[in-house]
Amino acid sequence: MNLKSIILTCFACLSYLSSLLIIYLAGLELAVVSGPGIWLKMSVFAVPFIYLLTRLYTKRDKPWGTLSGLFFVIYLFCTFSVLIAWPGLFHNLPLKSAVGAQAMNLKQVRDSLSRYIEANGTVPPDLSSALSVIPVIKIPLTPHKASSEVRVSTFADIRDTGQWLYIADSSAPVILIDCTHTDHEGNHWSSY
Repeated sequence: MNLKSIILTCFACLSYLSSLLIIYLAGLELAVVSGPGIWLKMSVFAVPFIYLLTRLYTKRDKPWGTLSGLFFVIYLFCTFSVLIAWPGLFHNLPLKSAVGAQAMNLKQVRDSLSRYIEANGTVPPDLSSALSVIPVIKIPLTPHKASSEVRVSTFADIRDTGQWLYIADSSAPVILIDCTHTDHEGNHWSSY
């Protein structure tokens, strides 16, 4: 093996290891929102780099194929593009997206309740009267399971169930998220 091949092999090894690190860090960001199942999906991205690392070791006498230079340049371009876009791409973006989705679900449920009250002139006894389908609530960074269940109460008693809380007051009905945990900014879910 000549010096050029040794330098290329070392550089490729560092590049592949850094790619595995990027995949691992992306998995950590996404696991906050998606749960541990994301690791199986992330391993699909890691398999080619593990293969390339193994190939570098097992084919030490000829680690580079015919078009390897072209593929390596494309690989470096893609890697540097991801690293440049990293702060905007993964800086709590999956978490912010999940929080925004739950806030949007809450707004949708509140809008449907308002439309029902305007149309019928009365407060529904439960949310199933006002909504044909109750959206699933999945609160990130909490131990609560995804649920579309609704707890009905006559006053705001937050019990940390991770469900919708419908306060069926005849003068001013309210829909809350029944959770005492906080979001990524420190706001209680029940205060949304």
